[in-house]
Amino acid sequence: MSAFENATRVFHACESSEGWEGCRQYVEPGVAFEAQAGPLAEFDTVEDYAEWMADVPSWMPDGRYDLHTSAWDEENRAAMTIADSWSLNLNKMIMQATGLDGWAHSGGSGPSTLLISSE
Repeated sequence: MSAFENATRVFHACESSEGWEGCRQYVEPGVAFEAQAGPLAEFDTVEDYAEWMADVPSWMPDGRYDLHTSAWDEENRAAMTIADSWSLNLNKMIMQATGLDGWAHSGGSGPSTLLISSE
């Protein structure tokens, strides 16, 4: 399996809430993880992130993701994916909490980028 295929499998395992169990065959323990998104900034390893993603269905049971594009950078040995994550249930909770109505929260959380490096 190529490094890009491996990284793509990690992405799908995380986004499908398979947790570390679904990722461990593709990632060595202790591989660094970095994110700019507030709730994810506290995680230091892919294992930490994967375990957090495994819990997502408990608060976003109808969550979905749409992979828009992915690419491989051979020079940096890194894969990048761009996807939307969304949930109608979460939209309802946000609209109730904010008092907003209509299309304000009809989409998702917006595109997110996950960078997985093999170095």
